[in-house]
Amino acid sequence: MKKLLSLFVLILSIGLLSGCVKGVFHVKVNKDGSADLNYDLGFESTLLGFASSDGQNPIEEIRKQAEEQGFTVANYKENGYTGI
Repeated sequence: MKKLLSLFVLILSIGLLSGCVKGVFHVKVNKDGSADLNYDLGFESTLLGFASSDGQNPIEEIRKQAEEQGFTVANYKENGYTGI
């Protein structure tokens, strides 16, 4: 979980500073102390194309790690951003 969170923070920081990544994070803490997490992480299509030019898709890397941690992951494409 720490690796995934660190990766999210790193990518989000780089992207937000350059304006090429959109991140929305919601955390709902339930009465029983558990939490529901909802992350939307999108890359500007141009950045995604550049990042994927070496044959590796960063979205798929993040998807794989999130699913290994037990998260449910879905794709989205909205306003020029592609992500999960």
